[in-house]
Amino acid sequence: MGQLLDFWNYIQSVAGVGSFDFQGDILSIAVHLLLAVIVLFIGRWLARRIRVILHRALVKAELSPSLINLFVAVVYYSIILLAVVLALAVAGVPMDSIIFIVGVVVIVLAIALQDSLGNLAAAVIFLLFQPFKVGDMVEAAGVFGTVQEIQMFRTLFLSRDNTAVSVPNMAILNGNITNYSQEGVVRLDMEFMVSYSDDLLKAKQLLQEIITGNDHVLADPAPVIGVKELGDNGVSFVFRPFVAADDMWQVRYDLTEKVKLAFDEAGITIPFPQRDVHMYQQEVTGK
Repeated sequence: MGQLLDFWNYIQSVAGVGSFDFQGDILSIAVHLLLAVIVLFIGRWLARRIRVILHRALVKAELSPSLINLFVAVVYYSIILLAVVLALAVAGVPMDSIIFIVGVVVIVLAIALQDSLGNLAAAVIFLLFQPFKVGDMVEAAGVFGTVQEIQMFRTLFLSRDNTAVSVPNMAILNGNITNYSQEGVVRLDMEFMVSYSDDLLKAKQLLQEIITGNDHVLADPAPVIGVKELGDNGVSFVFRPFVAADDMWQVRYDLTEKVKLAFDEAGITIPFPQRDVHMYQQEVTGK
């Protein structure tokens, strides 16, 4: 052991560095590492404790669950990062080196996770400006469904066939967002066609009776019934009732069924596409 220490001291002296006190320096390094580990444990404990306290406070403030989860996650990981930086400083790493390392790590993560950071930024926009919120019926990024959860990177939808669909937040932000629940009331744009040979006023009266007889159709705004156009196959009616957003699909199904039954009972024909073909006979004479 003595020869090993003498050789190490010789190498240090040749390199222009002071002699190495094996026991003293090892003890100092061990103490710094122990303090660094203690800082990490304290930082982790503090981060968890603050996460619980902050979550309770935000729940009492009646913020949305998605915004609470996002804010709590940002605070938690910020405290963890601060604890790591403090642990490195306690371990004896120069602050300039820590700042450089942190900067390099941030740049590398920003490049590697640019899509994830974009999704995170989109989540912040959704939660702050609320183009939709949890429970809304939304059509976005080619998906129609009820918003279940706005996560940090993705938004979860429950489609009409009870299928869970996960969509990246940036895909939603970069496209059109149709929120059927924001106003609470939507208009159903329906069309029905009757034959030219049928009684137009009678058909309109039947449509009016059907729309006013449905309890889910709102009186204000008033429903719209009118002749849209004289088409190639018949007379087209627009049929536009206003209903609560939650009732839109069921009301559409009910009204379509009742119109067909009422037209059949009244002898009104719903025409289908047809063409009249005229054939001409021409005598061909040869030479």
